[in-house]
Amino acid sequence: MITRWEENLEDRRLIKHALALYSDVEAGREQMMDVADRAIR
Repeated sequence: MITRWEENLEDRRLIKHALALYSDVEAGREQMMDVADRAIR
């Protein structure tokens, strides 16, 4: 039987992972904007 504490721990790990992925995507998008910006100029 999984205790609530262990469930919370797993949820926190998943949330952390999702946030890391999201920030990677955001950083990638900013880089693409920079590249596009330079290409236009």
